[in-house]
Amino acid sequence: MSKLPQQNDSHKQPKKWLKMPHIYVLLFIFGVIATISTYLIPSGVFKRVKGPEGREMVDADSFKYVQSDPIGLIDFITIIPRGLIEAGEIVFFTLIIGGMFMVLRRTGIIEIGVDKLARRFMNQSIFIIPVLTITFAIIATLIGTAELSLVYIPVILPLIIALGYDSITASAIALCGTVVGFTIGVLNPINTGLAQKLSGIPVFSGLGFRLVLFVIVIIVTVLFIMRHAKKVKSNPSYSLVYEEDREKREIYKDITQHQPLVATKRQKIGIAVVLLFFIVLVYGVITQGWFMVEMSGLFIVMGIVVGLITGLNTQEICEAFNDGFKDVLMGAIIVGLARPSPLYLKMVKLWIRLFTA
Repeated sequence: MSKLPQQNDSHKQPKKWLKMPHIYVLLFIFGVIATISTYLIPSGVFKRVKGPEGREMVDADSFKYVQSDPIGLIDFITIIPRGLIEAGEIVFFTLIIGGMFMVLRRTGIIEIGVDKLARRFMNQSIFIIPVLTITFAIIATLIGTAELSLVYIPVILPLIIALGYDSITASAIALCGTVVGFTIGVLNPINTGLAQKLSGIPVFSGLGFRLVLFVIVIIVTVLFIMRHAKKVKSNPSYSLVYEEDREKREIYKDITQHQPLVATKRQKIGIAVVLLFFIVLVYGVITQGWFMVEMSGLFIVMGIVVGLITGLNTQEICEAFNDGFKDVLMGAIIVGLARPSPLYLKMVKLWIRLFTA
C-alpha cells in the first residue's frame, strides 16, 4: 500500500490558538485584569486642588495609602451592562447614523451620486480619489462614526473597479478617509467632544488648529492612495488582490455603458433636503452646543423626511433603519464595552498610584 504524499509545511493551516482573539474576548480579558489588579495593587488617594481656570488638579505630593476596596463578584459581572448603559448616548448615536445612511441608500440618492461620479471622472479617473476620500473624511469629522466605512465600501467598489483600480483602492478611500476625519475630529462628538467634556475644557475649542491639521493629514492620505492607484492602473498585476478582483473586473467593466441613472424630481428634492440638514447640523453643533442626543434626533428626522420625500413608505423606512443598525451594531457594542466604567477607572487609578507613589 503506497504512502500518502506528505503535505508541504508551508501549506499547513495556522493553529487556531495563534489567531487573534475576537474584540469582545479582548475587552473581557481587560475586565478580568482590572478586577485582579484591585486585589494586588494597594489603594491610595491624592488630594485635589484648584488649578488654572478653576479646574481641579491632583496634588502630586499628597498621596497616602487607604484601606483597599477590591472589586467584588457582582461588580465584575455587571461591568459590561453598566458600560453599555453609561455609554448609551454613544451606542445609540452610532446605531442611528447607520440607520439613517441605509435610508439614504434605499432612496437611491447615493447610487445616483456614484453613477454620476463614474461618468464624470471616466477620463480623469485619478481625481475620483480625492473627491471621495475628502467627502468621507468630512462626514466622519462632523458626525464621528468610523463604522460607516463598512457602508461606503460596497457602494463605491463597482465605481473604483470600473475605473481600472482594485479593491484595495476602494477600501483605502473609504477606510483612510473615514479614519482621518474621525481621528482629527474637527466637530466630532465621540472623540473630540467627549474628551474635551471630560477634561473640563470648552467643548470643540481649538477648532482652527484641528482644521489646519485636517487639511494637512488629508492631503498626505490622498497622495498615498493615489500613488498606489496609479501603479495599479498602469500595471493591474501589481495589485495584491489581482486574482481576487478578476471576477469583479468582468462584472463592472461596462458599468458606464449602461443607461445613466437619472434623479427623479423627488430625489432631487431629497438631495437638497440632505444638504440642508447638514447645514443645520453644523449650525447646531457650533452655535447651539448640540451633542450626541440632539444630533441623533436630527438624524432620525432626516432619515424619515428624506425617505418620505423620495417616495419610501413608512414600512420601507423602518426596515432600512433596521438594516442600517445591523451594519454598525458591532461597532456600537464595542463602544459600550470599551466604555471606561468605574471598574476600569479604578484600575487606571490604582496603576497610576502604583507608579507615582
